[in-house]
Amino acid sequence: MSARDLDLWYRARSILAKEAINFYFDVGLGGQTEVPPETSPEMETMWLLITQKRVDVLIEQKDLWKIVELRFEATANALGRLLTYIALWNLNLFDLRPVRGLLVTNRKDIDIEFAASTMGIEVLIV
Repeated sequence: MSARDLDLWYRARSILAKEAINFYFDVGLGGQTEVPPETSPEMETMWLLITQKRVDVLIEQKDLWKIVELRFEATANALGRLLTYIALWNLNLFDLRPVRGLLVTNRKDIDIEFAASTMGIEVLIV
């Protein structure tokens, strides 16, 4: 996480903490599971960890999960990352509670906000 994204977290955390049961950081989703034959179990684990997609913050709430992308001056690629994380989360069905995406950014962009709303992604500007 960049220093600018971390600053966004510091600004948003008091808002997000109101309904949170717990926060999880740098959560791995997905990852390549096919490794060359003869790979040791330790190296298989390392391979998975380095090929996973990394969620900035995962928020556990009573009735749902929120996957948070922290992005200074967010562009459309932040929405794509959130959609990828949501798809990977749903593939594994970690929990029966629904999952939602949340983009935390510092810049108001009506195009990003509109696109996010059509995808069910919330935008928080801090």
